[in-house]
Amino acid sequence: MLQACVVVDADGRRLGALLAAYARRLTEQGFVTLAFDAAYQGESGGRPRGLEDPAHRVEDLTAAVSFLTTRGEVDAGRIGALGICASGGYALPATVSDHRGQAGATVSAVDIARQFRLGADGTQDPAVFQSMLAAAADAHTTEARGETPPVLTLFPDTAEQARALGGEHGAEGFAYYRTPRARTPARRASAPGPASTGWRPSRPSARSR
Repeated sequence: MLQACVVVDADGRRLGALLAAYARRLTEQGFVTLAFDAAYQGESGGRPRGLEDPAHRVEDLTAAVSFLTTRGEVDAGRIGALGICASGGYALPATVSDHRGQAGATVSAVDIARQFRLGADGTQDPAVFQSMLAAAADAHTTEARGETPPVLTLFPDTAEQARALGGEHGAEGFAYYRTPRARTPARRASAPGPASTGWRPSRPSARSR
């Protein structure tokens, strides 16, 4: 039987070129690899579309491990997870909390909850996060009234704008998410507002697509 690995991209979609490259490389090394669209995203079901809920994303990884254990070609005692960007932040708690996962690895891992609260470099003004919570509350109300929440821009239109807003971190994010390097038909540069973000100090979520 073969060792296996769940491979998850930055925002839960399996179509990214970078994700495919890692999955292919692992397959060449003798792994059974599983890549999937997270719940609410890509070709998976669930509403609201584009929901990015950290707790649910960890459960997605646990479900993926469960699926692999049912495969006759997989050694259930040798299953790991590889997460890219925010999925790296999900792969680690999934591996630690589910003892069936024997290894966890990351590529440019991001703790998305910490990033919302403190910013990419840890120096974000607390008022920024409070404004996020206020925006999320307003958007929940808007959606409850049957109206369309405002669009939340994830990355600006140019690399220069990204660098001005987020320094080198922002520029590198732009280079990945807003260029053909990672662009796919399912990945967008904006989100349908924070209506279903569920942003909370302990477990913020984001809605993207």
